[in-house]
Amino acid sequence: MVFLDVLKNNEGVFLVPYVKGSHGASVARGKLQRFSDESFRLIGGAAVVKIVNDFYEIPWEETEPSELYNSMTSRARNAFLKKSLMLIIVGQKGTGQIQLATEANDRSEPISLEEPDQIAAEILKWFDLHFD
Repeated sequence: MVFLDVLKNNEGVFLVPYVKGSHGASVARGKLQRFSDESFRLIGGAAVVKIVNDFYEIPWEETEPSELYNSMTSRARNAFLKKSLMLIIVGQKGTGQIQLATEANDRSEPISLEEPDQIAAEILKWFDLHFD
């Protein structure tokens, strides 16, 4: 199962891919990606689809840790998270779909990976409703 954090704050929209480590903790793997709202609207859905597909095709032990995110001190990471809204993208291999989930595990209807524009639109719509 894939987990991809989508964070939004005044600096933009951020994608942080995660993998569960053997000891149970989640570790950010892959490059932290940052988008403006406009660029996310145009290419963010395709970026989400690529991360999800890569998650299923590339063994995550072979990916590079997310240098920027993992190298933040816990204080810097907590400050970043505190000023951000977070959605979690959840996908199960073989379904061809993802769901948007909140930290409270409220989930959206499934969205097809064949519809990157709809993925970006749904994510931005959720943030527009919740971002102050």
